[in-house]
Parts: sequence; C-alpha cells; structure tokens
Amino acid sequence: TCTAPPVPHTQSSYDTKLNSDGTEAAMTGLGATFYSSGDMAGRPSSQATEIVSGSFARAWGTGGPTGVANTDNWSVQYTGEIYLPDAGSWGFWIQTIDATDKAALYIDDRPVITLRAGDYWGPSHYVSSGAVAGTLTAGWHKIRLQFFETTGEALVALYWNRPNVGAEFVDGSNLRPAYGLATRTRTYGSATVPDQVTHTRYDEGIDPAYGLATSTIQDPQGLALKTSFTYDTTLRRRLTKSLPAGGVTTYTYYGNTEQSSGAITCADNTTIAGGINQAGRLW
Repeated sequence: TCTAPPVPHTQSSYDTKLNSDGTEAAMTGLGATFYSSGDMAGRPSSQATEIVSGSFARAWGTGGPTGVANTDNWSVQYTGEIYLPDAGSWGFWIQTIDATDKAALYIDDRPVITLRAGDYWGPSHYVSSGAVAGTLTAGWHKIRLQFFETTGEALVALYWNRPNVGAEFVDGSNLRPAYGLATRTRTYGSATVPDQVTHTRYDEGIDPAYGLATSTIQDPQGLALKTSFTYDTTLRRRLTKSLPAGGVTTYTYYGNTEQSSGAITCADNTTIAGGINQAGRLW
C-alpha cells in the first residue's frame, strides 16, 4: 500500500456498539430466535440478543420468553461465535431443570451434544451428558445451541470443560452474535483532509437482532451529528427519520386491507387503479 502520498481507502467495522465517548466496542452475547412451538417450527415469535454479560444461564421459571405465545412447548436457538482462550481438548455441558426438556449443541457446525433429554445429576437438576468436542484451536468458533421446552420450569445453562482448568460457566464476554451488521466506516483522508467516520447504531428502542438501523452518527468523537430512525413494533416499518438540525420526516402506511381511494401515479408515470388493496404499503 502506498503511504506517500496515501491512497484513499475505507475501513469498516461490524457488530460493534457505540461507547459514550464516541469510541466503539464489540457486541457480546448470542442471537436468540424464539418459537411458539416445541420444535422450532413455523415463523419465529421473537428475536433478541442475550447473554451479553455474565454466565450463560437463562431461567424462565414456569413462564416463557417475551413474544412467545405459550408457557409450555416452545423452543429457542442461540447462534453466534464463542471464543476459546486455549487450544486443546474441550468439553461442554448443557444444564436443564426438567427431565423432559431437550437440548443440542454444535461447535463449528459439528454436533457436540445431540438432541436429547437430560440425565439426572442431583440434587434436583438434569444435565445433558458431558461431551468432548475434541481438540480445538484457540480463538473464535461458530456455536449453535438449541433448547426445547416441554412442560414445567424452563432453564438452560452452558458450561465448558476448559483444558487444564476444568468446568466453568460460559461467560457472555466470550460470546458474540456475529450478525454481520456494518456499524462503523472510516474513510481515511490525508494530511490536510481529516478522516470521515460514521457509526450506525441498531440498539435504540429495538434489539440489534432485527438488523434495523436506529441512528447514524457522523463524526462520533467530535460533532456527533445524529440522524435517527423509529419503527413500528409489529411489522418493523420505518415511522420517522429525524435529522441533526431537527427536521423530521414521517412515514404513513395503508392498513392491511385498506384500498386506495383513487388512481395512484407511480414514479415511472405508470398508474395503479383505485380500489386496489394496498396491503400495508407506504402511503
């Protein structure tokens, strides 16, 4: 790469969050997709980023996750990447609380714990058999954990058996969701032209799991010029766009079965006859 004079180029960051001082930090946790069925069938009921800090231990009691229609017979799949600090022979355990619940674990798309109910491992919990994932390199690896709740209380926890250390809870700091969201771009300038930095957020009033930009900040460590967006809570359609100077654009949509009252002229000068169901399109 030429450095004298420098060649203009752009650098991108992915899956980062904005710190209060304008710097960025990596997202942590895993993407969770919940289903109102016991076998991950049908359309997902909700999505979230979970286990962003602390131990991988989720307990719902006799209830169910937010957005799931029922308290029994639901399921969840966690996806992302796990950081293994050491190379060597790794083992993993999944803990559940009910004998009829099932779980499975995959590392780098290889089955580590096959789908099965837990074995009793007193005094009152059920734990899947420890499974050795084999020799793994240090660094980031793909992870996928599936949990199927049937009846009673719901709990799922993940442990690893670290080489030369032993059993430990998997911590959120060793997980990342791997959404692939472009969160920061830096266009490098020159001795006389400053770098141009833009940070895109996905976490204001909505979970990053949905992949919807909630704001863009120009020069986040300086002027911090913010353009923000809001969305409806059902179809995730954009409702507003607010500019740094205060200007606001509002978006309005037809209802699900609402018809146009008259002919619509499109941007290419074609027309759509009146009385046609618009099925929630932008007004």
